Amino acid sequence: MVQGAWAMPAEADTILRGGFITNMTVNSGVCSVPSTPTGLNVSGYTKNSVSVRWTDTSSNEQGFHLYYSGTGSSGPWTLSTSVGQNITDATADGLAEATMYWFYVTSYNACGESTMSNVLGEPTGSGHAQP
Repeated sequence: MVQGAWAMPAEADTILRGGFITNMTVNSGVCSVPSTPTGLNVSGYTKNSVSVRWTDTSSNEQGFHLYYSGTGSSGPWTLSTSVGQNITDATADGLAEATMYWFYVTSYNACGESTMSNVLGEPTGSGHAQP
């Protein structure tokens, strides 16, 4: 995944089409990957789900992806769910009861996906106090 910004040339671009060279104008534009969400924390859980929330630090996201791992804080990671722009909470459903899971969130837009937030470990089910 490439991080950062890119720009298309504002000048005419030459392309090869059917053996003939044709001039084509390309519109100028800049694209920036959204910044990384911060402060991922638990907002609730059930025997088969964990709900999390975070701080939106970006002004150009299209939404957020919530990932989870059932094997450790290094992954492998599975996309649990996606939520829209300015939504700062999500729930990972369909998890095994009384099992430890790790989570992180990213923001995304047409340019790409941010780096991962802090990684949070949280078990499903009972055995600890409700946050």
